[in-house]
Amino acid sequence: MRRQISRFAAAGLVVGVAFASLSFGQDAAPDKAPHAALLALKAEIEKIAKDRMPGAKFTFDRGQLVVEYQTRRFTVHSMLKTGAFTEDAAEQIGPDAAGIYVVASVLPGREYMGERMVPQTLREPYWMTDLSAHPIKDKNEHIFLAVSYGLRADKELVEAIKAAAATVAK
Repeated sequence: MRRQISRFAAAGLVVGVAFASLSFGQDAAPDKAPHAALLALKAEIEKIAKDRMPGAKFTFDRGQLVVEYQTRRFTVHSMLKTGAFTEDAAEQIGPDAAGIYVVASVLPGREYMGERMVPQTLREPYWMTDLSAHPIKDKNEHIFLAVSYGLRADKELVEAIKAAAATVAK
């Protein structure tokens, strides 16, 4: 069964689909080793989260780094590009009021070529999601980062996670 996350994960790679699987358009083999940039990002976030996110869960899923801290499953009607909402609700993982949910992926190209403008903050039904892309030095790749956070989440922590991605990419 594929895990479902909010439409930010698709970040325009799957046009017109309200929910995307936990893949940014890449179906990496489950046993494929994580990208070196994602391993470095995980190490940086672990340092940041050491005392500030007790019990945070770090996993690699189909080539992506996923960080979950105080998350839960929500049932949400997604908004389409037209502004209308989907008739059927779907389950998606998101942060609780003080939680944080991070999905990071390495994508080809120096720049993000999806339909969304990055950086950008999306207003999700129960949380905010910051999208950003960070070109990896001396590579034709970039880290695409989606950081979702509840309205009571530690904003300094959110900024530190985003800064970690920028640092790793340099």
